[in-house]
Amino acid sequence: MTTGIPGNDTSAPSLDELGTQADRTREELGRTMDDLTDGTAIPDHDRRKVTAMKNEAQEAAVHAAEAVRDTVTHAVHTVRDHTPKDVLDRAGQVTAQARGTAAHVGHLAADRTPPQLRVQAGRAMTAARANRAPLLVAAAAAVLTAVMLRGLLGGRR
Repeated sequence: MTTGIPGNDTSAPSLDELGTQADRTREELGRTMDDLTDGTAIPDHDRRKVTAMKNEAQEAAVHAAEAVRDTVTHAVHTVRDHTPKDVLDRAGQVTAQARGTAAHVGHLAADRTPPQLRVQAGRAMTAARANRAPLLVAAAAAVLTAVMLRGLLGGRR
């Protein structure tokens, strides 16, 4: 669950965890399709078409997840291989300092936040945890886009 950067022990998901989440999402998609088709009277030929579409959607999800996983892995290795050690060490130090500051600010905010607002924030966190897969996909897409833009813009200098 680390990114391989010294001093960086964030709770970012590993590639295995991303794969597990993709598998869970694929299974949920299959269950959703089954739920949609179970309660209706569908002729056999239409049911076969729906099953074929479900399988195609699952395969597309698998290929997309593998492509994202491969691209992110390549990007991480490329960045790690081309970043000087002193920069990685400094990034670890800055990360540790930022975590400490964030924890301090979090404690201050918790002490000064009205109870009703804390309850609402708790609900928002619960919703975010329940929808973790879409949030992770969005985060992975953002990181991938940033890495690609950096590569494109860096090559023009």
